[in-house]
Amino acid sequence: MRTIAWLISWTAFLSSSCSRVAEMKNESDGEALVIEAQAAKDRYDFDEAIAKFRAALDKFEKAGSYERSAWVHLSLADLHRVRSEYDQQLAELEAAYQDATRDRGSPALAAAALCHTASHFNSLGRPVEAWDRLRAAFAILQHNGANVQWGSIRYMCQQIEGSLYLSQGDYRDALAALDMAEQNWGGDPCRLSIENTRGFTELRLGNTERAEKIYRDMDACVQRNGSKPEGKAIASYGMAEVALKKGDLEEALKLFTTCYEIGKSNIGEGSMAAAWPYGEIGHVCRRMGRLDEALEHGTRAVAIMERKNPYAAMEQLENLGVTLYLLGRKEEGLARLRKSAALREEAFSAAHPEAIRVRKVIADLEAGTFVE
Repeated sequence: MRTIAWLISWTAFLSSSCSRVAEMKNESDGEALVIEAQAAKDRYDFDEAIAKFRAALDKFEKAGSYERSAWVHLSLADLHRVRSEYDQQLAELEAAYQDATRDRGSPALAAAALCHTASHFNSLGRPVEAWDRLRAAFAILQHNGANVQWGSIRYMCQQIEGSLYLSQGDYRDALAALDMAEQNWGGDPCRLSIENTRGFTELRLGNTERAEKIYRDMDACVQRNGSKPEGKAIASYGMAEVALKKGDLEEALKLFTTCYEIGKSNIGEGSMAAAWPYGEIGHVCRRMGRLDEALEHGTRAVAIMERKNPYAAMEQLENLGVTLYLLGRKEEGLARLRKSAALREEAFSAAHPEAIRVRKVIADLEAGTFVE
């Protein structure tokens, strides 16, 4: 009987050992695929990157390595975000959270998934869901205390908190959240996300000189550190907005064109990354009196945005609306402007500062007192 028991025990041990060897092989193969996926992502071959990440995901799931599978789901979510594939992005974020909360998962990645989901909902104009996910992320962070290894997660969540405040028009609270994020900063030497949010917040507050310094420092850092093209695009877009505020239309046109070319060449002509600056080129053309060009740019930008993310089209709807009105197509123009204001009012309230500003543009156009 002892011999039989020993044989059973030894067989179980061998079976367990073989299983662990298989797990380790899957994990090793998965890591190799992740390296290939990252290389494809770096050269903007998103189809190849997604295929490699999915192959890695299969390996990690077979190995029961849910921390790594959660990380891959987050990487896939980011690729879908860049391609404006928002349903797929959300599915990957939810899968990341599920894996991160399983055995051999990671509370840190669970918090990261919730923060990214908050950002996702914010970009779609769904603030209630955004705040719900962000508060859940902060609850995980609070439960884990002041663990220094969580600094980058805290930084990311506080930066996203700043973005949520910016979106809802609470600009002072946005700056306070960004100041808190500074205390946990790590990773990106140019702090592109946080400084971009800070720059746009300062612009909303009318602090053009502060915004200009932020974006010029960002651009210098991007050039100094040899950042990827999107870093140059972010800095150029911010400096273009500053130039527009200062009335330097030629500079604004040059910088928005730079952003458009980067978005078109790296992500695609029909991408949101190209549509935003393309629409702003139209805005500059309108300010220059080139209304036909403004109409072409605005119409195309709005068509792309409304197909991919209608909420994100609100600023280009305003630009297109003003252009149409000035071309004598007044009812069409007013309809676009009212839709622009309504998007913010539906997401937040009629008291949103940008909704109030657009309503004033409508009133000024109708009264004949509109000034660019």
